[in-house]
Amino acid sequence: MLVWILWAINIISLSCLAAAMSKHQRDFFGRALDPKQNQLLTLAGWALLAVSLFASILLRGPSVGASIWVCAITFSALVVGLVATYLPLRLKTVNAIAAMLSGLLLGGYLLF
Repeated sequence: MLVWILWAINIISLSCLAAAMSKHQRDFFGRALDPKQNQLLTLAGWALLAVSLFASILLRGPSVGASIWVCAITFSALVVGLVATYLPLRLKTVNAIAAMLSGLLLGGYLLF
């Protein structure tokens, strides 16, 4: 279940990093964002990536945790890359689904 939680969190973090790029902003938002918004998206993306890495290492140990994280980030990048390329207006929907999924899975993980 940890892989799915990391996968959902990494989708959100990679989406933030993609949205901070000027070439994607017109596709996602229809306009260029302010520099402050770019910094906020970049900071949020890197912070979520770091949190997911540290959580994975904390829960599974350094070698297994890092391997699980690499697997999760690989498939997260695949999803974000495909959505950003072919359905850029649906990235917000994908992020909302990923946020709900990570919340539900994290709640289930903490309860059991």
